[in-house]
Amino acid sequence: IAPPLYVVTLNTGEKERGIDKLNDALSKISASIESCGGNYTLKMAPKIVSDVDEMDLAKQLERLELANKEISGDDDNDEFIEGMGGPPGDLVISDADKTAANGNSEDGD
Repeated sequence: IAPPLYVVTLNTGEKERGIDKLNDALSKISASIESCGGNYTLKMAPKIVSDVDEMDLAKQLERLELANKEISGDDDNDEFIEGMGGPPGDLVISDADKTAANGNSEDGD
């Protein structure tokens, strides 16, 4: 299971002050996560972006979300169809199969 990915954004007219505020917030987030024994990784430092950059970021986040969605078959407890035998790895051999494997027929031939 992948760890969560968070994005912190800020809209302001005071760009440099906004960067300082984001850095301060990220520092507090990091301290909080690490004080609980967690790991914090900064993927991208705060920066000033344009509308085009925001659209690119939205597309990138959408791709990451799709990649992190649970895909059928990812589950450790694979389901099986009733009547199709047990879970993978379980092999059931009938008495008739045992007889045929030994070279004998059920008729005694």
